[in-house]
Amino acid sequence: TESFSGHTYPELLAVFPESDILERTSMNSWDDQNVRDALARNAANGRKKIVVSGLWTEVCNTTFALSALHDVADYEI
Repeated sequence: TESFSGHTYPELLAVFPESDILERTSMNSWDDQNVRDALARNAANGRKKIVVSGLWTEVCNTTFALSALHDVADYEI
């Protein structure tokens, strides 16, 4: 990203070349409306499974997962 935690690794971009990069402003990605909107668009198309990864499990992964499940119970984390 340009704003929060630096650029996305080129190796990751090479695996998903058509994917949009979502700018975020918090370690908990759920706090960012752009992330929630993108996930809602996927869910509307039947894609409710979310694979979570991050640098710090207790912040990046757990906080996001718990926040998402709290607000949208039919996501599969």
